[in-house]
Amino acid sequence: MKRAFSSAWASAQTFLRTRPMRIVLTICVLAVAALIFYFSSQDGQTSSKTSDEVVRVIVKSFVRDYDALPPVRQRAIWQKISLYVRKDAHFLEYTALGLFLRLLASSLCLRFPWLSAWLCGALYAATDEFHQTFVNARGGMWQDVLLDSAGVLFGCAMALVLAPLIAMIWLKRKAR
Repeated sequence: MKRAFSSAWASAQTFLRTRPMRIVLTICVLAVAALIFYFSSQDGQTSSKTSDEVVRVIVKSFVRDYDALPPVRQRAIWQKISLYVRKDAHFLEYTALGLFLRLLASSLCLRFPWLSAWLCGALYAATDEFHQTFVNARGGMWQDVLLDSAGVLFGCAMALVLAPLIAMIWLKRKAR
């Protein structure tokens, strides 16, 4: 099993180090970073509206008889789901960033790709939260930096699994 994984990872390294893959991964990192910046640049009201649309879909899909509940109960459900939506959005955005940073770090033959990817992602999270302190009705939170950094770490771990799978698909197509 260990030998098969090592072989798959070696194939992944070869695949990732091609010039087209480096370009694609760089574009992916920049696109995810730009998306995060875009969402962080939204003022508090716009950000709440975006989150509320997601919450509305979840409530309609999973909370039976929501409209028949007392307003106090509706508000409590809405606030709880809203918190999860916002925090999950942080985690998922940074998971994507971590995934692409880790793959890019491997493609660039960095000595410590895990550490390099995680540090870059965590630094971006810190600067992003700082940036939010300048946005109307928003604020930066150190807890979000921790959550975002955990997302980056999870994305790095996902890269370890996904890169060999992508490489195997690439090798099969190349063999045709």
